[in-house]
Amino acid sequence: MTLNDFFNFLSGHPVYVVGFMVAIPILGAINGILADDRSPENPWRYIYMVLIYLISVPGIFAVTLLIYSFLFENRSVYDIDLVTQILPIISMFVTILVIKRYIDLDDVPGFGKLTGLIMMISVILILLWVLQKTRIIVFSYLPFYYVLLIVIGLIFIFRFGMRRIFK
Repeated sequence: MTLNDFFNFLSGHPVYVVGFMVAIPILGAINGILADDRSPENPWRYIYMVLIYLISVPGIFAVTLLIYSFLFENRSVYDIDLVTQILPIISMFVTILVIKRYIDLDDVPGFGKLTGLIMMISVILILLWVLQKTRIIVFSYLPFYYVLLIVIGLIFIFRFGMRRIFK
């Protein structure tokens, strides 16, 4: 099964996707109501963490695929599948907003890792887009894995710089 087959299956059976994308924000609200003022305490924080990860992974993946399809494949906006490409993003934002009403997101374990993941994906996509648009062709005796090591090094330097800026 390819990724395209998987998306075609999800598009053909939207009940699964819509059910999942609607259930997570509702579970976040129910958890907030049940936790009441105890949201920053341990068991509730981890429930929020699971809900945020369950919705953020598909949401980040949908954002990445949308950006990829617009920048690299030059797809039309009219070709966007609302169920598999837009609904996960909306559901991710709604879930985060609902959970933010009940608990400070800094108290949710691992939430900072998601922002780091988003930043790394963004840097890689921007770097690949710049390389594609500038049409840089390197004629040298430098092996390709050295070029990859240089790119990875630049990404780590950027990441280190961003940590220094936002501390």
